[in-house]
Amino acid sequence: MDKLTDIAIGTFATRDYYKEHFADCNLSDNHKKSKSCSALTEFFMYITYHNFIAEGLAASYPCFCICQIVVHYIVRGNATTGNKYQKRIDFFNTDVASNMIDDVTEIMNNLCKKSGNDERKNI
Repeated sequence: MDKLTDIAIGTFATRDYYKEHFADCNLSDNHKKSKSCSALTEFFMYITYHNFIAEGLAASYPCFCICQIVVHYIVRGNATTGNKYQKRIDFFNTDVASNMIDDVTEIMNNLCKKSGNDERKNI
C-alpha cells in the first residue's frame, strides 16, 4: 500500500510539473477533453470499479513503461540536444521517476503471482 501511495503522489507531482512547465498542454479542467482521452478515462474507471484493482493497474501499466523506455532511449542516444521536450525528458530521467516505475512493475509482478487464473487472464 505504501508503494501505491508513493505512486499516487508521483502521479499528482507529474500533473503539477506539467501545469508548471507545459502550459501549452492546457491541463486545466476548464476545457473539453478529447473523445479518446474521455474514452481512456472511462475505461480506467470502469475496470477499476467493476473489476479487480489489479486489472485497473494493469490497464495503466503500459503508460508507465512506455515513458521509461522512450526517455531512456532518447537519453542513451544523445538525442536531447535542441529537443522541445527537454524539460519532460529531464523530469522523467530521474531516479525518482525510475523508482516509481520500478515500484509499479514490482506491484504488478506481485499481483500476478497472487492472482487466480481468471484474474491473471484479465490482467
